[in-house]
Amino acid sequence: MPYKQKGSKKCTQSDGTKGSYKTVKKDGTTRCYKSKKQYDAAMAWAHESEDKSDEQTDKFIALLEEINLRVFIRNILRIEKS
Repeated sequence: MPYKQKGSKKCTQSDGTKGSYKTVKKDGTTRCYKSKKQYDAAMAWAHESEDKSDEQTDKFIALLEEINLRVFIRNILRIEKS
């Protein structure tokens, strides 16, 4: 995960209310959560979306490999016909 710091730390939310759990991403953006439950839910969601991204990348790579294989086979068949 792209975090510099995350965990229990006093913070202020954008609406001015106090929070107890803060995350700071490597790009400098911060988030503040009021409760441990909200913080844990956000961390779980971040991990889940990261896993989905990896799955999509794997599917895309598999599709590219299939396309490359089809093109290769077509070229071989064209050469043999000549």
